[in-house]
Amino acid sequence: MGEEGDQLLALRQQELHSEGERVLADLQIVPLLSELGTVHFVGSYALGLMVWRDIDITVFCDTYDPERCFEALRPLVRHPRVKKLRWDNEREPLHATDWLPDGYYWGVRYWTDERVEWKLDIWLLPRDAEHAKRKEFGAFRPALTPETRRAILRFKDAWRANPDYRSMAVYDAVLTHGACTIEDLRDHLQRRQG
Repeated sequence: MGEEGDQLLALRQQELHSEGERVLADLQIVPLLSELGTVHFVGSYALGLMVWRDIDITVFCDTYDPERCFEALRPLVRHPRVKKLRWDNEREPLHATDWLPDGYYWGVRYWTDERVEWKLDIWLLPRDAEHAKRKEFGAFRPALTPETRRAILRFKDAWRANPDYRSMAVYDAVLTHGACTIEDLRDHLQRRQG
């Protein structure tokens, strides 16, 4: 992908971010989640690395009670643009995978007027997880340069249809291990799995 392709990906990222802001405002998601604790945007929306309609949010809860966490987002049931809500208990001993947080999850599917779907992944974690999670995510931001941003956007765009796709793996490959090409990314991912 050349300079023109990189510019198109950067423009798309800006458009998606603006559209995401409108979705969040329509859902009033920050006021809803703020009732539970501190709202922290993570992932591509927070880093300015969006290639599709997906927003990741972590909430560090003051009162970490499953019923309270479930009830906080119940108002979304009545929202006319919310197509689907999914609640998962990923707390031990039910925690399923190493790459998911140990917490409660709300998956939200939102449809725009144009019937375009947005996905919101909301993780509700205990307050005592805040320092470690912020540190883990915060390590990526200082390493972002114009070059690494372009590489990440290219990789995410090329790899997003892969069922094994994980944004954090792309960030790690580029920012920690210096992946510059798709082949570098594949090699890095194979080493991680092997």
